[in-house]
Parts: sequence; structure tokens; C-alpha cells
Amino acid sequence: MFKPVTENNQCLSDKIVEQIKEMIISGKLKPGDKLPSESELGDLFNVSRTSIREAVKILSGVGFLKIRRGLGIFVEELDVSYLINQLSPILVQREDDLLDIVRVRKLLETHAAAWAAENATPSDISEMEAAVAKSNDLVQSGLADGISLSEANLKFHMILAKSTGSKVLYRIMQSLWDILAQARQVTVELPGRKEHSVEGHKKILEAIMSRNPEIAQQAMLCHLEAIEAVVTKK
Repeated sequence: MFKPVTENNQCLSDKIVEQIKEMIISGKLKPGDKLPSESELGDLFNVSRTSIREAVKILSGVGFLKIRRGLGIFVEELDVSYLINQLSPILVQREDDLLDIVRVRKLLETHAAAWAAENATPSDISEMEAAVAKSNDLVQSGLADGISLSEANLKFHMILAKSTGSKVLYRIMQSLWDILAQARQVTVELPGRKEHSVEGHKKILEAIMSRNPEIAQQAMLCHLEAIEAVVTKK
């Protein structure tokens, strides 16, 4: 399973980390699997227990492994949102990256809107209505700056994601919105974007309330294509 490592320009613990991480990501090691003991791992990797402890400490710190006192070392369930957050500093560095993420949102959120039309509870719909009403009030009153409107918009999209019933989708969307926080505040300030944003949300919500997945999906697509057009022109 594991291959012995040798020291060169890269320290032994880093090489061990890479091997174990690759096996977890590839599925060779699955959540709940128990790793050999520190002593056994030391023999398998042909390194000291100190190097093993350091590697396990690193992997447990980033959520790949869990040390259970008296029981051993176990593979953890990967936390999608954590992994995305680890990548966030390098995901959005250029306008092209921002455009790519808007396109990823089109793939995810169009389906999310359809699922929401099927699965949203009356409570979910009430929360979305409140979020849309707040956005509308901000725009109509002239008090909608980038931060306040962005926060209200975020709430609408996150309630929608939650209402799908998919915890994985919710975590992914939460992470993507965190990554795009600054960009949202910029794009929403562009001429006419505030009003278009509110109208887009109203149409999505209407489709969800009418329990029409196809129209909800199309309304979300139109909403995100409008954002894509704004980003493309920037």
C-alpha cells in the first residue's frame, strides 16, 4: 500500500503527507478506514516515528485524518467547503478567473433552482421572500450600497441552496460566495445592476413558489447570464 520514502530536497514528512493524501483523494483510503499504527507506518515508509507523527499532525490539521485517543488514526470524511476555502486565495486572481466561477455557478445554481422548486419548504420560501423584499427595499429607498445589497443577495442564494436539501451543494455554494465576496460588491455597483439583480431574484422566487422546476432553472440561467455579461464587459 505505502511506499518507502527517501530524503532529498523534500522532507520525509511532506512525502508521507503526499502519499496518504493521494490515496484518500483517489479513494484507495476511504472515510472511516483505520491506518496502521505509528510503528507500523514507520516500517512501511522506512522512516522514524517522528516523521510519521509530523505527517499525521499535518493531515489531521487539514481534515484528512482524525486521531482517536486509544483507538488509532482514521480517515476523515472530506469537508468540501474546507477544501474549497483552502484554494480560495488562488481561485480568483484575474478577471478570467471570476468569469470562470460565474460559469461554474451557472452549472450549479440552475440545477439548484430546479431542486428548490421541488423541495423548498414553506419556511424556506418565506425566508427567500424576506430576502428579496429586503433587497427591493434597499434599492427603492436608494440605500443599496455594494455591501448591503450584496449581503441581502447572498442570503437569497444561500437559502435557495439550503432549500434543495443537498448539504454538499450548500457547502460548495457557501464557499464560492465567500470567494466572490469582494467581486459581488463591485459588480452590483455597476449601472442598472442593482435593479436587474432584484428583478432576477423575483422571477426565480415566483417559479419556485409555483413549483415549476423548468421555469425556475431558466430564470436562474437568465439571472446568471446577466451577471456573466457584466463581468465580460469589465
